[in-house]
Amino acid sequence: MIYAITYDLKTPGQDYSALYATIHNLGETLHPLQNLWLLNTGSGLNSVRDQLRTVIDQNDFVFVAQLYKSSYSAWMPVTAHEWLEARL
Repeated sequence: MIYAITYDLKTPGQDYSALYATIHNLGETLHPLQNLWLLNTGSGLNSVRDQLRTVIDQNDFVFVAQLYKSSYSAWMPVTAHEWLEARL
């Protein structure tokens, strides 16, 4: 399954390396935009969300959505489109 992960991190300068490591550990990833990750994983939607929630602050937010072939429209680097097309 391919997920789009985006977040709103409220504390400027906060060390979010645990968030990034958790995303990487969930599966194959691409980080095409500042606050957007693409994730290829066998984990379920709520499981991904719950794991990310454990490594962000209480005032932060995270959004996870499953992507399907032709279910998105974007203006991103070509490599991001190629990554998605190869996996969707």
